[in-house]
Amino acid sequence: MILVAIAGTIPSKKNTQRISKHGGIYKQQDVRDYEDLVAWSMIRSKGALLVPFGIRGTFTIAKRKDLDNALTTVLDSLQLCGVIRNDKDLMHISDLKKVPANKRQGERCDLELYPLTPAA
Repeated sequence: MILVAIAGTIPSKKNTQRISKHGGIYKQQDVRDYEDLVAWSMIRSKGALLVPFGIRGTFTIAKRKDLDNALTTVLDSLQLCGVIRNDKDLMHISDLKKVPANKRQGERCDLELYPLTPAA
């Protein structure tokens, strides 16, 4: 089991990638900054989930934000820093909540990633 607790504004990755003048695709700066924040937050994490896994927890995000976009950004960031092998290994979502953030509180995510045992 891996606990993820990250405080910070979660940017949306969907429809934000841009094409450079040389034809390459790049991410917006806020997405790259968030990926760095996740990597530094998870630096003390022991090992990685290399098996199918499930997720549960709470996203405290702005009321207008989409829970799916926030989950996508966090999973991609966890994959980049090696906490999960691949976000396609997510097989179960259990009790994932969206709580509206207020200005004083700010955005954050508190998640638990747990390995799924194969059926016998």
